[in-house]
Amino acid sequence: MNGVERSNDGVVLKRCPFCGGKAKIMHNPREDRISPYYVYCTDCLASTETNWDKEEAIKAWNKRS
Repeated sequence: MNGVERSNDGVVLKRCPFCGGKAKIMHNPREDRISPYYVYCTDCLASTETNWDKEEAIKAWNKRS
């Protein structure tokens, strides 16, 4: 796909607007607390702000591209 990556669970993330690298959604739930979501570039490490809603974190990343 041109500038878009689709994960196994159907999440569509645009490539990084800064370097063109692949994006990844991050969420690290732990037993002792809730963890927010964010999207980051696996190459230059640019990222969105954290968001408690997965879909909102994805939208924030994709609108930047």
